[in-house]
Amino acid sequence: DDIIQRRKDSSTITSSTPIARLDGNLQSLTISELSTSNPRAKSGTRAKKSSREVHDFLREWKQYCTTAKDTLSFLTRIKDTDGSFQDQLILQPAVTCTEFFSTDIDSDIVGDIVEALHLLCMKTDGDSLAVATANGSAGDCRDASGVPHLLSSQYNLLSFTHSWLKNLPYCGRFHLSVSFLMPHQQQKLKEVCNFLKKSNGDEDKADNDKYLIQYDSLLE
Repeated sequence: DDIIQRRKDSSTITSSTPIARLDGNLQSLTISELSTSNPRAKSGTRAKKSSREVHDFLREWKQYCTTAKDTLSFLTRIKDTDGSFQDQLILQPAVTCTEFFSTDIDSDIVGDIVEALHLLCMKTDGDSLAVATANGSAGDCRDASGVPHLLSSQYNLLSFTHSWLKNLPYCGRFHLSVSFLMPHQQQKLKEVCNFLKKSNGDEDKADNDKYLIQYDSLLE
């Protein structure tokens, strides 16, 4: 009887050991997979700001963004660093939309952004749109004089405008906010979209047209 019992104990130990190891491997694999698949676990990915940080940001926005010119200056603030224009922006569109507006974006904020972008795409002659440079020109274009000189480059200007329009739809309730824009703001948004369509290069046309079509359906 003692011999039989010892054999049973030995069988239990040897069979449970690989199972325990397998369980441990599965647990570690699951944890690894979760951390890899979770976007916020990846380095360089930004998460949504806290309610307090969002509140402070919106308060700063309302304090400084009282006109299209002020909003444009607010959006185009740059850091004292090297790199591309997009990298130098303090408020990079993709990051700003993710951190502050992932839950919802108010129609007033959308309206401010539309007014600012339209300031860069002035209607000067018939249905054609002309670019307002940092130095300004005749008429309302001089309102853009506070914009960084980097935006005098049409490439940077188009990149900046495209970036905002591409990322705004990822803000919470963006479609609803567009529907609450004032008629003249919706018209300005249409004009900005039309300007971008006309300015698309052949290499960018297919990609840019995809998201611009979304605006066409929103603004019908």
